[in-house]
Amino acid sequence: MYDQSSSGLAELAQQIRERLNSYLSIGWHMPDNHDFNRFCGALDNIQDGIDAAFEYEKVHDAAGPSTLLVYGFLQALYVVQDSVETLCKAVGLKWEAKNCVELRPIRDARNRLSGHPSSTGRGNENNPLSWASGGHHDIHRDRFSMNLYWYDQKSEKITVEVNEFRQRNAEVLVPICQQVISIIDQREEAARMALREKSLGELIPKNLGYLFQKIPSEGDRRGQALSHINILRNALDPMREYCAAANAGSDGIDWLINRCNAALDALTLFHSDETPGYHSLEFADVISKGLEHYFSEVVHAVKDAHSFINSRPPQAEPVRY
Repeated sequence: MYDQSSSGLAELAQQIRERLNSYLSIGWHMPDNHDFNRFCGALDNIQDGIDAAFEYEKVHDAAGPSTLLVYGFLQALYVVQDSVETLCKAVGLKWEAKNCVELRPIRDARNRLSGHPSSTGRGNENNPLSWASGGHHDIHRDRFSMNLYWYDQKSEKITVEVNEFRQRNAEVLVPICQQVISIIDQREEAARMALREKSLGELIPKNLGYLFQKIPSEGDRRGQALSHINILRNALDPMREYCAAANAGSDGIDWLINRCNAALDALTLFHSDETPGYHSLEFADVISKGLEHYFSEVVHAVKDAHSFINSRPPQAEPVRY
């Protein structure tokens, strides 16, 4: 359906979308949900705009010449440009479609022929006033024309070659999107490097089996059991923070850690001097086994997060056009 350059632009938008779903640093740089939603919306609009621009011939064949077809085609290209600009703003890349010389013919055609056809321009030398009109007889399957009237009484016929405009639009925007991806990848690598300083040994208590074995104890073993409970409790928050930083299912981790804390609270009461005989040893044993299960799930999540952090971010595939 697409030409090669437009296919490349759509492919890059998809690569960015895939990074949204797997990169941990994107959320750091866009903590505001509005910014994140705007970024996602821009990706949708790039795809929708490309699709709309490539509907030109199909709609022409089905419905015939239509001014709506002209307006929609030019606006679709404009939407893609503005959406790429939104991506640039989100990652701090200084690029604006209105200042891009290569896109000026497309933007000027859109503004003068469809954006503001009754009156366009500021009336100065660099941006003279104009208005436009056209007829169905000038709308063809591969091109369309409209008459442009200038404030100084001069007029000219502006012809838009449909495929040429689509290709120019994509060819200009492909390298811009490649720069966006490059910035995202660099930030992701830097974010992972910062987290790689944490080793699993620093996060996960040693000899877990031994710690759990001694928790359901009585008599003179209570002090040892309470020390093991504190070791496990003190490990939970750092593991929670590590998984959250790695964007590793924070809701699920919170649920597991809450279960661990509830079990640790119950076991603390079991061993407390203020609550002698709070529960039977059999009950403490059941709670301890539940704690071990939930704690092992947290450890598993930490190991997964560690593997993710120590993997290399995927590199963008080169797009040729």
